[in-house]
Amino acid sequence: MEGEYEAAITLLFNPAELRASFSERMSQSREILKHLIEVERLQEDESFSCDLTGLSQELSFSIDQTRRALQALHAAGQIAYRPPFRGRGQRILQRIPSESLPIDFAAIARRSEFERRKLRKMIDYAYSSVCLRRFILEYFGESRRSHSCRNCSVCLESGETLGVRALDEEETIVTKKVLSCVARMKGRFGTRRVVDVLTGSKAKALEEWGLTQLSTYGILKEMSQGDVTDPVQVRLRCRDCVGLIFCCSTSFQILRAFFADK
Repeated sequence: MEGEYEAAITLLFNPAELRASFSERMSQSREILKHLIEVERLQEDESFSCDLTGLSQELSFSIDQTRRALQALHAAGQIAYRPPFRGRGQRILQRIPSESLPIDFAAIARRSEFERRKLRKMIDYAYSSVCLRRFILEYFGESRRSHSCRNCSVCLESGETLGVRALDEEETIVTKKVLSCVARMKGRFGTRRVVDVLTGSKAKALEEWGLTQLSTYGILKEMSQGDVTDPVQVRLRCRDCVGLIFCCSTSFQILRAFFADK
C-alpha cells in the first residue's frame, strides 16, 4: 500500500468515445476524465493507481468531491473504480520463525491453569454438598462458624431430610462396599464408573484403567446397575455418610471418600 488514499482506476472505453460523452452538467466528472485521458494518457482497459490526495490537489477538488466524481463515473460504466483502503493497514517488516517470537509461553500456561482452576471452582459450586453460602464466603477468604445458612438449596434440602431412618444391616453392608470402592478408585472417577466396578461390568475402559484388578470389582455383581446407582446417589446426601463421601468435579462429577475416625 503506497498511501492512505490510494485507489485503482481502469478506463473502460476508447478515449475518443469518452470525450464525445462529456456533459456540461458533469463538470467534476468531466475534469477527472480529461485528466485520465490527457494527463495520464490512459487507453481503453488500461489501469493505474493514484493517491486521492494528490489527484484532488491537481484538480483543485476536495477529497470528497474527487471520491464522489469517481463513484459517479463508475456507476455510469465509464471507468472501473476500486476505492482506496479505509482501514488501518499492517505491513510485515520482517518474517521470523514462530519459535523465535518473544512469547512467554510459561506465562500463558500459568494464566491458562489459573483460569481452569476458576472454572473448576464454579463447577464444584454447582455440585457442592455443603452450604452454598459458606462455599462462597470461604472462596473469598471469609470464615463462617455455622455449617448451615438454613436458606440455600443445600441447607433447605438437608433440613427436609433430617428425619430419615437409620440404615438397616443390609444397607449398611452395601454402604461400606460403596465407600470401599470409591476409596480404592482414589477420586479419579464419577458415579457411573463406580457402579461399573461394583457390578463387575465388562466395559473395555475398566480394563484399560486397571479397575478390574481392584478388590471391589464385582463386589455387588448380584445387583443390577440401576439397583446400585440409586444407593450411591442416596449416600451422597445421606446424613450417616457426611464426611465420608465428597463430590468434587472438573467437567463431570467425581467421587472421593474420606474416612473419619470412628
